[in-house]
Amino acid sequence: MSKLSSWEFGAVVGALIAAGYLYRTRQPGPYPLPPGPKKLPLIGNLLDMPSTYAWKVWAEWGKIYNTDILHLEVPGQSIIILNSYDAAKELLERRSAIYSSRPASVMLQELSGFGFQFGLMPYGELWRARRRLFKKHFNLSNSSVLHQPQEAKYLHRLLHQLLERPNELISLLNHMTGAISISMTYGVDILPENDPNLAISRMASQTIKDCLVAGSAIVDMMPSLKYLPTWVPGTKFHKVAAKSRAHASKLRDGIFENAYKKWSTRNNPNPSFVSLCLENYANEDDEEYMSALKDVAGNVYMGKSPASDSTCAAMETFILAMTCYPEIQKRAQRELDEVVGKDRLPSHSDEPYLPYLTAIVKETFRWQSIVPGGVPHTSTAADVYKGYCIPSGSTVFFNTWAMLNDENDYPNPQEFRPERFLTSDGKLRRDDGVRDPADIIFGFGRRVCPGVHIGISVIWMTAASLLTVFDIEKALDADGHPITPSCEYDSGAVSHPLPFDCTIKPRSREAVRLVQEINEAAEGTD
Repeated sequence: MSKLSSWEFGAVVGALIAAGYLYRTRQPGPYPLPPGPKKLPLIGNLLDMPSTYAWKVWAEWGKIYNTDILHLEVPGQSIIILNSYDAAKELLERRSAIYSSRPASVMLQELSGFGFQFGLMPYGELWRARRRLFKKHFNLSNSSVLHQPQEAKYLHRLLHQLLERPNELISLLNHMTGAISISMTYGVDILPENDPNLAISRMASQTIKDCLVAGSAIVDMMPSLKYLPTWVPGTKFHKVAAKSRAHASKLRDGIFENAYKKWSTRNNPNPSFVSLCLENYANEDDEEYMSALKDVAGNVYMGKSPASDSTCAAMETFILAMTCYPEIQKRAQRELDEVVGKDRLPSHSDEPYLPYLTAIVKETFRWQSIVPGGVPHTSTAADVYKGYCIPSGSTVFFNTWAMLNDENDYPNPQEFRPERFLTSDGKLRRDDGVRDPADIIFGFGRRVCPGVHIGISVIWMTAASLLTVFDIEKALDADGHPITPSCEYDSGAVSHPLPFDCTIKPRSREAVRLVQEINEAAEGTD
């Protein structure tokens, strides 16, 4: 993270004092604020804010204060932490009318050029129009038209690549998820390597990260600074934002214009989100509709958006679990062999007959929460919960890590146990006795991820296909001893396993032949 200049430091200190005084003098009304660490004069809990693994600290505070709702305070900002499913369900879903907005960020939403990302938009008509457009076409009834064909295409390519490049499993998985996102959105074919469209997506993702560390805190705290010219000391954020806007324009407009030209000349046989939107709406001169279409397509295009990045993190977690729990992997492979056989790959029609594999996917979501701190909401009105005041304008986090490690819902949560989602006779549990982790990690209320069915589909099919064709094992050290991964994760908003070694190899000659035949058939149709 870049260091603040003396000018920036002085401005931040001044803002802290002024905002802190104003915030501390606000009256929360007749109800007390929720429990939390003791607040210091002027700066509140600024010194308590964890820099890494915040979700674990929040969970520990919940135990210390014996509460599932916490309140933190930094100058000018009220922060609410929800540590239980019941609290998140009550506030973010049942009271979604006042908990469906997003925290404001001048840097991300105004200066960076990425304000078109509707996941970042505040609650309102612009957001609703884009979400409606997404759900209208990226729905279950269109699965066989949009994402499933692209899912199969790039998954089959992945399997063939792994025959030759097994040591690149994680990077190839990431390439596959990006390829599926872009192809189902625009109908373009993604190259096996060095694809320019994927490069733009990754570049844009890095730019957003740069925006978060390059003075965004100061301009978000003091929005009037955005009007200062670039030559004023302490306005580095302007330079970063200018670079960001160039990347945002490429991502939102560049590939869309190419897709539009192909559609208008009927030169693209691949159905896509863009082509469906254009075909189902005759008035191409409707600037508002076309703007919304570009926004939604650009949102899906982002190869490292929260949705697609979480898909990558979940698949990495699956690989880690199969590496560490070989007996679970073998049981899943026996189920696959019985249902699918060895002369074809799994299909979505097999899912009802593969309960153990489905339980593995559910446990993958639960075992290591891929979005452990949740995606923050903002309250748009004051509220009262359990006798506590929640101030209007509070940033509200739902601690998915705490929920998925709740021993009342998931006994021995540190263990990877797919059986927790199965009945005694091996069928998927349909009762209320065990909560589906997908009901937690993909969000709550009106902000629940609209593409949840796509993410689950990609992860399920990838897991089924990998275990049909390959064995995933621990790597060996120089002395031939198995290397047990640490199972540690980074502290990003989307949490990935720290790099680990594993070995992937075909289960049999028949498996190799099957993948090669599918690849030859695909090449014959290109």
